[in-house]
Amino acid sequence: MSGLILAGVDIFQPLDFTAIFGRRAAVHIDIGSGAGSFIVEQARRHAEADYLAIERLLGRVRSTENKAKRLALNNLRILRLDGSWVVRHMLSEESVTCFYLSFPDPWPKRRHHNHRIVNAEFAGAIRRALVTGGEWRIATDHEEYFRVMTSEASRVLIPAGWPEEESPPTDFEKQFLAKEHPIHRARFVKL
Repeated sequence: MSGLILAGVDIFQPLDFTAIFGRRAAVHIDIGSGAGSFIVEQARRHAEADYLAIERLLGRVRSTENKAKRLALNNLRILRLDGSWVVRHMLSEESVTCFYLSFPDPWPKRRHHNHRIVNAEFAGAIRRALVTGGEWRIATDHEEYFRVMTSEASRVLIPAGWPEEESPPTDFEKQFLAKEHPIHRARFVKL
């Protein structure tokens, strides 16, 4: 497969990362990658790993593509699909080293909570796809949703401290920090 944006992917088959990237390497997935600032910078910093940005909005996909092209990144691909579908149906068991879920839509109204991406099924699918020792990093400015996400994650994975290295900020993180919103972060590991 060539090109940054994955096209013609069978949504009912597991992704073949060796074919997608042309090598075997640790795979990191950003679920709902937005305009791509975070995942592009991660891919730039860590050429030894492969990165998959999952985003369903075309404008954001194009933004990520443009940023990656300017840097001539060979270790980044973009998939324009719903992140929940990809995690639940398109990832082989123990195929992913790290998942990033940053600032997912909190659907704050109680009657809309069923639209939230993180639930028991999603957390179980994350666990299944993670390699042993793999991790799931979560960040949000929404305290109540943070409690829900960490509760679901801690049912299937082990809570771990936030890593020491400095992560690049996401576009949403920059916006929330500018408004002085507190950012809640958690990291979970599969042992």
